[in-house]
Formats: sequence, C-alpha cells, structure tokens
Amino acid sequence: MKGEASILAEGATIHHDELRRASISPEALQSGLRVGANLDDLAQTKTVRLEHDGTISVVKKAV
Repeated sequence: MKGEASILAEGATIHHDELRRASISPEALQSGLRVGANLDDLAQTKTVRLEHDGTISVVKKAV
C-alpha cells in the first residue's frame, strides 16, 4: 500500500482535523488507545496512528 499512516495524536496533542478526516470520534481514539496499548492517558504515547487497514496503532514513550 502506498502513502503514510495518518497521525491522529502526538503525545497528549490530538490532531482533530485528522480525526474528522478519518471519521473517528475522540471516544473511538481513546478506545483504540486502551485496546491497542493498554493505556488510558495519551500523554504516555509518542504517536497514535491510523493505519491503512483501519487499525489504530500506538507507539509508547520510552520509559
């Protein structure tokens, strides 16, 4: 697949334009965070991306 994954959030900063473009609610983003990385707080993430297959992937901050 070509192109890049959409960055939905970087750290605690949510990219609301990307959420709207992907038709994802902030609640769905939080759910993806819990399911994908077992986290409740965006501040614990480096990036949250929407992959081409529709899944939300999370890169955690280094501890």
